[in-house]
Amino acid sequence: LVELAGEYLDEIGFNPALDLILFENPNFIHEIFFKHFSDDHNGGKVYSGTKLPNWFLKLGLNHPYPLIRDCIAQNTDTPANYLEKLAKDEDREVRLEVARNENTPIHILEKLAEDEDDEVRSWVAYNKNTPIYILEKLAEDNNENVRQGIANNENTPTYILEKLAEDNNENVRQLVVQNKNTPIHILEKLANDENSSVRSVLASCYNDTPIYILEKLANDQDSHVRRAIANHQNTPIHILEKLAEDNFAIVRLSIANNPNINQKIIKLLFEHKNYNLNDKDLQEIEAAIELELKRLDWTEEKARKWIEERIAQIGDNLSNEKFFEFWQYLTSIESNTYPTSLRKYSFSTIIFEFIIPF
Repeated sequence: LVELAGEYLDEIGFNPALDLILFENPNFIHEIFFKHFSDDHNGGKVYSGTKLPNWFLKLGLNHPYPLIRDCIAQNTDTPANYLEKLAKDEDREVRLEVARNENTPIHILEKLAEDEDDEVRSWVAYNKNTPIYILEKLAEDNNENVRQGIANNENTPTYILEKLAEDNNENVRQLVVQNKNTPIHILEKLANDENSSVRSVLASCYNDTPIYILEKLANDQDSHVRRAIANHQNTPIHILEKLAEDNFAIVRLSIANNPNINQKIIKLLFEHKNYNLNDKDLQEIEAAIELELKRLDWTEEKARKWIEERIAQIGDNLSNEKFFEFWQYLTSIESNTYPTSLRKYSFSTIIFEFIIPF
């Protein structure tokens, strides 16, 4: 019967001998759970969206094994009265799943917002169904993870986001930046944040950040912020052209992979070839070249010839589509073909530094 439960779980509940089966085999629910609804890597959570029949939910509700109660707590079909019981569970993981469940009623979320466990409260803060009056209270929580949940929640009103934009924790402020409902005047303020990581997140967000904020961040003193602008898909060409001559290699390398760059910017990058890489970097890139050529079954001579032919085809004709074919090839090489230590480099970087003779 345990074998059949995967396909006929509903029907088992109508079996007149179910009580006898449970009496003879107290581990019946446990065996079904581990046979059909658990996974060795994540404790059964992979099947949390599976519709479970009421007879299974009812029996699992009081099961001594916490992972079974955990599975029921996260299941979106679990009735509210069951969730109410599980919200009082002694196991924090069970209460945490109730707090995460998008179908958990407000009165239960209200209680869990006062849970002694920080992570349980933080998941109430993340829950998109948590009402504003609870969000207001949790925005004052002493635990930074709870406040991060409020900053991340798309239902958090502007006046709370405005307060969290001044939070003493940089991770909270970063999540305010990433919240799609954060208004422009708050983003303007965070563009001047004292912490460069907050400014970097703002520079990286693919939202409706105004051009004038991107322009401001393109002049940031921190190269990581400028790098984020160089990567940003909405950065205007005139800003990319300026960053193509940045003194920091990390910024120019980021521009090399921006899909919006034009021929003028590419030529600027070629002209500004000095990447100031250290000896270790150079050795690593040499190893990457060897690996890449081996993968392509090319000799270095063949690689040089292939590239030189395409560069020769470019000439001074900036509209030549072959240039972009070449460039798209360089930027499409997957970095996961390199050793882990090399994944910070694009293949275009390797081409610039080693293969193309200047």
